Amino acid sequence: MKLKRQLEELNAEKNKNYKLSKITKDESYNIKIRKISNKIMDINHEIGNLENELRVIVEQQKDKITNKFKFAKYNAELIKLKTNYIYDDNREGID
Repeated sequence: MKLKRQLEELNAEKNKNYKLSKITKDESYNIKIRKISNKIMDINHEIGNLENELRVIVEQQKDKITNKFKFAKYNAELIKLKTNYIYDDNREGID
């Protein structure tokens, strides 16, 4: 959110400088515009990196959840097999 707000502020500043450069024909505003554009590119790059990190974290969490589900399913099957095995042993009188 902080980066998005910075981006909005920089875009507003860039637009203001662009309008001033058109009105006054002053080169200093073009220099400011270039500096602001570089800051905007840096922020967009940082946002992209954060989105990639978030995507990786989400994928890892999905894998953990999937593995937990598979383990729970496997464990349930194992308990079911053990229960059936114990039941069969008791039925046949095996200790």
